[in-house]
Amino acid sequence: MERYLQAQSFSLPAEELISGRLFGPALFPQSLELVLSAARLGLPIIGAGGVYTMENVEAMITAGALWVQMDAGLWLPKI
Repeated sequence: MERYLQAQSFSLPAEELISGRLFGPALFPQSLELVLSAARLGLPIIGAGGVYTMENVEAMITAGALWVQMDAGLWLPKI
């Protein structure tokens, strides 16, 4: 879990922020951080956002998610 948070965390000055959509695996580190914050506050939370692998599911549960939504895998092409 920590490697996701460390590898993907960054900050920009407010005047340099970019707006737009974020989805897929790029969203996972931010989603994981939100789940961790909510769990620390004692809020029940369902982890979702950028979850593509069982490793992602395990990280969400470790962060404090009670359940994990993994619908993104439905959109992956079958090989």
